[in-house]
Amino acid sequence: MVKDAPDFQVTVVVNTVPTSDNPDWQVTAVGPGGSAVIGPNPATTVTGPDSYSSPAVVGTSLAYARQDHDHGLPAAGGGSGGLLAIVQYAPYITPGPPYYVEYTTHSLTPVVVDATNLTVSFTAPASGKVLVKLTCGAVECQANGYWELLDHTTGAQYGYSAFIGSDPSAGFETPVHMPIYVTGLTPGDAYQMDWAWHAQVNAYFGTPTVYMWVQDNSPTNYTYGPMLMEVWPAI
Repeated sequence: MVKDAPDFQVTVVVNTVPTSDNPDWQVTAVGPGGSAVIGPNPATTVTGPDSYSSPAVVGTSLAYARQDHDHGLPAAGGGSGGLLAIVQYAPYITPGPPYYVEYTTHSLTPVVVDATNLTVSFTAPASGKVLVKLTCGAVECQANGYWELLDHTTGAQYGYSAFIGSDPSAGFETPVHMPIYVTGLTPGDAYQMDWAWHAQVNAYFGTPTVYMWVQDNSPTNYTYGPMLMEVWPAI
């Protein structure tokens, strides 16, 4: 392209059409006089923002359209993914009575429910955040009841105290499913968390008490069912 001739005329010649054996287009650009149009060679590698620093070889001449592109996989999402860990406690109880395992607490501060059977281990995801879901088929709160998560080794609390109920009439058992959102974990580190709980004084009751019952799903027993701890990656 020059001042007196602003239009640049180029003839494009298709040398090779892609086939199953040769998937690359090969094209030659021919200028006035039949001379091949030669420009600077393209870069030999590229690294995209969606790769794991894996270069993509793109070729070094004009006679290419694609070569061996190795862009890697998309960067992993901070909190996406499947279940990290699950614990099910479903003790078999010989047809009773008793028909179940009963847990009781009068503690006004968080204490571990069962450090042997109700504890879960997992590796923290890239986001450093998890959603821990706690499920019990039969709960009775003769107080304000709360569930927590405590570190298995240090006893430090993760997340918040989750309110699970308060039954002024007492004697009423209900299933409870409660998620607790935990942040500030170190990605890739191992954690073990225990199910904890406590009772809070309520004007309707004397001694604050919270009960939980658990058993297997045997048809010969009551059907309180198992207790579950699920750990899911979060964002």
